[in-house]
Amino acid sequence: MTGKDLLLKGRTGSGKSFGLVLALLSKYRPPTGGSKPATSSLLIIPHRDLAYQFLHWIERIVKATDPTRSLPSMVQILVRGANKPAAAQAATLKESPPNILIATPQALFDVLEADEQAFDLQNLSTVVVDECDYLLDYVPTVATKVAKLKAELRMKKHPSLTQRLLDIIYTGRTGSTAADAHPQLVLCSATFRNGLRQHVYASGWVRKGQVVGGREVQHSALVVSETGEIKNIEGAVERHASPEVTEGYSVVEKAMSAPLSTSLPDLPDELTARFADTGSPFHEPSLEAIAAAFAVDVPRIAMLVLPASAPVQRAVYDLRLLGVNAFGLDLLADDRGRRHLLRGSGDAVEENPTLLVTTLATTRGLDLPDLSHVFILGVADARKVDTYLHLAGRVGRFGRRGKVVSVLEERHSVTGQDGKTAWKDEPAEYLRLLRTLGITPIKHDYFF
Repeated sequence: MTGKDLLLKGRTGSGKSFGLVLALLSKYRPPTGGSKPATSSLLIIPHRDLAYQFLHWIERIVKATDPTRSLPSMVQILVRGANKPAAAQAATLKESPPNILIATPQALFDVLEADEQAFDLQNLSTVVVDECDYLLDYVPTVATKVAKLKAELRMKKHPSLTQRLLDIIYTGRTGSTAADAHPQLVLCSATFRNGLRQHVYASGWVRKGQVVGGREVQHSALVVSETGEIKNIEGAVERHASPEVTEGYSVVEKAMSAPLSTSLPDLPDELTARFADTGSPFHEPSLEAIAAAFAVDVPRIAMLVLPASAPVQRAVYDLRLLGVNAFGLDLLADDRGRRHLLRGSGDAVEENPTLLVTTLATTRGLDLPDLSHVFILGVADARKVDTYLHLAGRVGRFGRRGKVVSVLEERHSVTGQDGKTAWKDEPAEYLRLLRTLGITPIKHDYFF
């Protein structure tokens, strides 16, 4: 209802289609300045039976709420095999445009070919694609290289009608941030597989600046040098003025040097003994950056997501040495996550906030309502878009605010197993990822 683009996922039979009907009927129909009102909502569906189902629902609702209203002024359908040629459908649509038009892609193209002036695409305020996983082609993420290449070539040579239609409607939309510059886009699917989501974000249909994982989620990245300098990633923008920023590192240093109000629980003796005699596999300045950002910004609970093969308990040990109340995530233990499954503390600030340390695999399906921050160490090696969307979705639950903070090493050389040296540039990878998602990074308040 706020006009933001939506990816709506719900299992078959969950009522999402009926919910769409209620939302479309509730939307305001803006005046066009002409003698006749224009169609404000376009609902694209895969087959005629679904079109008649939508029509039946709307007819029942209109009769129950306002029997005096004309149904054709509220809704019309365009389907093939309706015992009415495309030219006649075009004439009716042009003469009396409805508030909501329900159409299959092929029927809509038939009408536009009969009369390209029959339907005004410029005054649409909302475009809904139901069963979009059926109507849109995409490259599957789980497939061989040959299969992926064939899918890409097929999509380029023979794009689906829905793809062509959305490209026409949203031409020039890429880069736009104005809420009324182009129609709101709502895509519905029972599955929303990774390949489909990646295709949608790369298409340019979704406005830049749309929020992933919640209405108030802020995406930031801190770049750490070998000398320990911490700075915001290049290209990050100000979200709002913060008085602490002018003090530079003083706020961070004060938080890091302040004694904890309560002592940290001890790690098992065998782990402490083992870690004390071995070097850490982690980039020490990066862990220091996480500890600093955690100390100044987290009110209750945050999560740190490590690379897949990283040792969680070693990270916990290193963070404890930096004064962080860190635990390996374990939802069977109260102090390691279980008590945070139940919401009840609101926005209260704890004297000693908790940092739950985990890897990507153990975050699947995790829902911690009190979680306000997700820290990500580095950039995922595979399925970057899907992985980042999944992690960003851990915060911003129930409409609350949240932050996703990626901690990246500055560009540096690495030596492979073959002895060859190459450059590793995590900041560049991160910026490419955010461009794909249409997200602009926000400066972290406490760092330059």
